[in-house]
Amino acid sequence: VSTSEFISLATTTVSSTSSSTSSSTPAAILIHSPNFREIQREFGDYPIIHDQRSIKTNEKDHLLDSKTMQEIIALYNALQHIKALKASYFLIDGGTGITAITNRPFKVIFQLNGNAEDEISKLQIFLNNNNPSEYIDLRFGDRIYWK
Repeated sequence: VSTSEFISLATTTVSSTSSSTSSSTPAAILIHSPNFREIQREFGDYPIIHDQRSIKTNEKDHLLDSKTMQEIIALYNALQHIKALKASYFLIDGGTGITAITNRPFKVIFQLNGNAEDEISKLQIFLNNNNPSEYIDLRFGDRIYWK
């Protein structure tokens, strides 16, 4: 990962104290933002997943379970059937769903442990009648929230 993939959100002060002195040093808060276009150029058209959860455990715990991977692949493949909509990549942020960042101005939030074909069908019907600008949230059963 190159340093260009880190975005500085803000600075904070880090304090340290020794037996006789204390000092404060400004430190940047960095967020990793992968270069998805570069990844797709290098590896091809595969579903890319960015896990934004901040888990402080060993490396094996960062692996996604096979059920989640299968659902993401099913969503990715099902999204291919909607014309003019392509998932650029998926975000997992520790919430109750997975967010597809699309080639359109809006993102789509899917329910994990949901039925990909049903969610894509609802999405397709919704897009035929609406023009969202920021997001479409499909996590709430038969209800669709959008902006």
